[in-house]
Amino acid sequence: MKKFIFILLSITLYITNSYAAYIKNGAYTVKYRYINNATSPINGNKRYKILIKDKIVREVVDLKRGILIAPQNAFGLYKVMQVLLGNKDKFKVSNINGNLVIKTDKAKYCSTFIYIDKIKRVPSSYTLNPITERKKELRTNYTKWLRKGVNNYIIRIQDSRLSNIYKEGVELTIKNGKIISAKDVRNYTNIDPNNKYFLTVPKLFGIAKWGIKDAIIDYDSNYYYPTYIKLKNGISIYAYYLKPL
Repeated sequence: MKKFIFILLSITLYITNSYAAYIKNGAYTVKYRYINNATSPINGNKRYKILIKDKIVREVVDLKRGILIAPQNAFGLYKVMQVLLGNKDKFKVSNINGNLVIKTDKAKYCSTFIYIDKIKRVPSSYTLNPITERKKELRTNYTKWLRKGVNNYIIRIQDSRLSNIYKEGVELTIKNGKIISAKDVRNYTNIDPNNKYFLTVPKLFGIAKWGIKDAIIDYDSNYYYPTYIKLKNGISIYAYYLKPL
């Protein structure tokens, strides 16, 4: 059903341009990338849950931070919704590599592109619950990670608690859930793997769960593990370059 809604919406957007017909009252999750050539090659992924009533975005949850925000503070969301709600006269819409792309030309060398990677309708009441959404997202990604069945892998970790020792992070080799070797990424020398701050993927999920109410958390799109965790106490952890063995 979820795939059907997305496919139906995509076909409608690209072929008939009847945008407003498929965006009605209700809640949707929108994942998109906002790119401005004048300021940055890419400003990052944006993930919001929005509540629409009478063709107006009434409430917005920032799914990265797990908080309710004002619609005007959702970076790029206004342009996305103007297209999806049918107010598309100021925007050029096209299909690039299978994604809906919105372009606004403000100047010759300043173009804004919005790549909509995913939009789907989701069940909701009028009041959105950001903490519930965050917990659900964590459980979903953890389940997907388990289904991958990756028990042996290499992963790189940058942990702010170790930044004075391993400035560029560490590379860990995990077999059957245990760290068997570690290297300093800066010079690729072997180091003692028995460090309590060295983290396997299940431990990354554990930290994400512990800080779920206040943390900023991103997940990998292929293996679903937490790639970035920013805790309220200031600790930040990056996980990347996961390679199954």
